This record gives sequence, structure tokens and C-alpha cells, in this order.
Amino acid sequence: MTAAAFTHYDAVIVGGGISGLTAAWRLRDRRILVLEAADIVGGRLKTVWRDPYWLNLGAHVLMQGGPMATLAGELGVPLVEPPGDFLAVAMHNRVVRANSLPGMFFRLPLSIAARASLALTGARLLLGRRQNPKRLEAISLADFLGPMHPDVEALMRVVANRLTGELTDLSALVGVNGFAHLWLGSRLNIDGGSVRLPLALQAALGGQVVTGARVTGVSQTAGEVTVAYQHGGAAHIVTANTCVMAVPAPLARDLVADLPAEADEALARMRYTPFLVAGIFTNESGSMPWDNLYALATPEKSFCMLFNPGNALRRDATRRPGGSLVVYAVADRAAELMALDDDVVRARYLDDLYSIFPEARGAVAEVVIQRWRHGTAMGYRGRAPAVERLDAGVGRIVFAGDYMMPVEGVDATESGTIAAASVLRRSSASSRPSRAR
Repeated sequence: MTAAAFTHYDAVIVGGGISGLTAAWRLRDRRILVLEAADIVGGRLKTVWRDPYWLNLGAHVLMQGGPMATLAGELGVPLVEPPGDFLAVAMHNRVVRANSLPGMFFRLPLSIAARASLALTGARLLLGRRQNPKRLEAISLADFLGPMHPDVEALMRVVANRLTGELTDLSALVGVNGFAHLWLGSRLNIDGGSVRLPLALQAALGGQVVTGARVTGVSQTAGEVTVAYQHGGAAHIVTANTCVMAVPAPLARDLVADLPAEADEALARMRYTPFLVAGIFTNESGSMPWDNLYALATPEKSFCMLFNPGNALRRDATRRPGGSLVVYAVADRAAELMALDDDVVRARYLDDLYSIFPEARGAVAEVVIQRWRHGTAMGYRGRAPAVERLDAGVGRIVFAGDYMMPVEGVDATESGTIAAASVLRRSSASSRPSRAR
């Protein structure tokens, strides 16, 4: 479809990332239009393929039974749990693997003082879920954990990085809840790459999704919302009963005209964590030391995590040639690297990869650099009031995205579902008739 099929809709959804597409899926029996500025849907669900391997340059891990996994089941998108150790740490020139937190505790190369500090820190995290959520939301993870041995602080920084920020930025509530999700939960992936889910949603929604459509402004009256956008070199205008803004908060703030002061302030308060990702395709002909490894924390390196998505193709005894690895920096680590050009980042990442796995020298075929300025919304302390203010929407405009996720939320599909429910609640007798598909 090269342009909108109608001029008036039940809902126009701005943004074809996973939250916007989820909202569209939940509203698929209504007259809807999804406008995505990029030429491909998915947003930060981005995949690169070099058959038979793939790299996820954005979000990639799903929770078993979580909303994204449920959505994948509805659409028939296959999921896979890559084999290999999920709990592993590269520290003090050693790669330590374990199948449990107690196992990791005893295997890490730590001094007696550091081990005692780790035990105390772990106990605080595990017992934290019994504490008052409002108190935990108001303080930082650093304040909640208290003083730590430098080695333990480095490990906890990786935990914070995976949860979207630094120890001093994140709320203790995000840290306590997220620790269980990320380190004790599932490592489920979408078979073939994360973008397969948004692509399946686009295929199912058909002409209701328009890519290459850059929205230039959103305004509203008491009766409808007007959305202006550029597509195919031409300017277009459509109206709708409701609009779902499923783009990062800074963009939503720029696009929506005449925002009330409270909503504008709430959007302005949303903070994002930068991500700097390197996807690495390898060309080895035989086994490598990372074959039985899926996730590796790297607290002493320029990147904080290494993932091995190529392991998804090693579920039997057959070991195909080649492979794929992903490393990334988050938060302050990423911010420092953002000022450097791709060649410098590539060299720094590869040097650190070789320091962990010398066998990787000579096996790197291609490195793909992905910079995410708005990598993911940060779960900073004191964020809840801003989310609560935006939950109410602004007139006929509803907000969706990772910045709208509840603190206990698992992935951004949940915010799309919540936004769709809000659209349906806002439907009124004065709305123009919808057309069932």
C-alpha cells in the first residue's frame, strides 16, 4: 500500500515498533492505520542475517509465558531456547560458568572480602521483593545495595546495565524485580531473529501498515485527531477518533501539538539509555570455546555482555561452520563510545573479545555496528509519577512504548496491549462506524 486507504480511522498508530504493532494487532478488527517512518517495521527489534546465522542488534530475550512470547504464539512465530550456559562471567582472566547462582558464587575468582560482599549483596536482592515497592521505587539501586567490594560493584554494574542504566540511576524496585527476570528467568529467543515477530505482525495486518511514512505533526480537537505525514514524496493528512503515539518519548513530545504542561513535563522526564552494539559473524570451521555458552557478563571490558545467538542452530550433534556473536555496551559505557567512529569501536570491541577468547583471532568475518541513541527507556528512580500521568493520555491521544511499561512489566508488547484497551475505552457513540476486516 502506497498511502492511507481512507481519510478517517478509528485509530492511527504512530510507530511500527513492537508496542505500536501490538496495539494494532489488538485493534485489528477496527479501521486502523499504522505509520512507520523506517522502511522496515520493528524499531529496536532489528535482525541481520548471513544464512544460516542471524544477529539481533536490539532486543532479543523473551520471558517464558511473557506477553511477547504469547504474541509470538498467536502469530505462529517459532521460539527457541539456545543451548549453552546462561550464567557465565569473564573476570580476572577467567571465564566462569555455572548452572545456578550458588554455583557462580563459589566459582568466581574473588577474595574472601569480595565473596562476603557478594553474599550480602545477593541476599539484599533476593529479599528486596518483600519490601515496600513505593520505598524501593524512590531510591536508587546503589543506595539500596549499599557499599560493595569493587569486584562486586563491577558485577552489579553489569546487572544494572542489563536493566537499562547505572547503579546510581536505576530505582531499587527495577533492580530487585529485574534481577529475577534477567538472571533467573528464561533465555527464550525468536527462531530466526527478533524482527520475525514484527514482520509477522505486518504481514497479518496487511495494508493497515504503511512504512516509509514520516509523521510530521499530531493535533486534536474535541472531536478527532489529525495526523500529518510524508510518504512517497507527498504530504498526507488523515484524521482519527484516537491516536496511539508509539514512538520514543522525545519524539512524541516533538510531534504532539499543544501538550498540557503536566504531560509535556512527564514526557520530558523520560530518560533513555544508549546502546552501542556490535554483531559479529564468524567463519570458523570447527568447534570454538564459546559453543557451549549463550550469555557472558564481561564487567571488565568495553562491552558489558556477550551473547551467542549462533547456538540456536546447535541443538543437535551437528556443528555447522561459522557462527554469530553479539556484544554491547550500555549506559555510561555506551555514552563514552558514542563519540568514537565505527572503526575505533570495532577495534576496541574485538581487542576485548580476543582477550577473552584468543581463538576468535582469524575467525571474525564481519562486524556490524549499531548505535541506539534511545536504546531503551531507563527505569530511573522516581519514574512512576511520570508514567501515571501519561497513563491517562491527553484527550484523544494515548501513549505506548517501553517508557510506558509498568515497573513489573516484562516487555513493550504489554504497553501496546494497554494502549489498545485505552483506545477501546475511549470509543464513543459519536465515533464513525468501524469496518470489520
